[in-house]
Amino acid sequence: MKRFVHYDPATLRIIQDNVGLDLVERPGLATAELPGNTPLGITDETHRIDPETLTVLPRPEAFTWGQALTVEAVRILRNGELIVTDAFMVPDRPISSELRDAWATYRQALRDLPDAGDAAAMVAAWPIRPDGIDAVIHLRTD
Repeated sequence: MKRFVHYDPATLRIIQDNVGLDLVERPGLATAELPGNTPLGITDETHRIDPETLTVLPRPEAFTWGQALTVEAVRILRNGELIVTDAFMVPDRPISSELRDAWATYRQALRDLPDAGDAAAMVAAWPIRPDGIDAVIHLRTD
């Protein structure tokens, strides 16, 4: 699977991250491939496009490993995952109603994460995606 982001070439603003068998071109947007172990949830709030190398880099103020996990960092990841999974809610996407319902349930569980309390509880409550991917496996401690 390839991981990549779409970004606006004029402003270098990250529009969406994605994962798939092939890079998907979108009209008017540029694409940057990510290393295979890059977690999903990359947004313009957490990352930026380097104007010289056109590679994806974390923003200095974004969460970095070794830093205490905060509720705000988990919310940023959650917001990125909601953006990534928006595509499953498009009415003309060719998926079964059962699968669409599973994605809707997953997305509602993401919206309910702040009710869990602190950052560790939010990560523990983060559900597995309907496609079997654990979007926060890199944050789980057990």
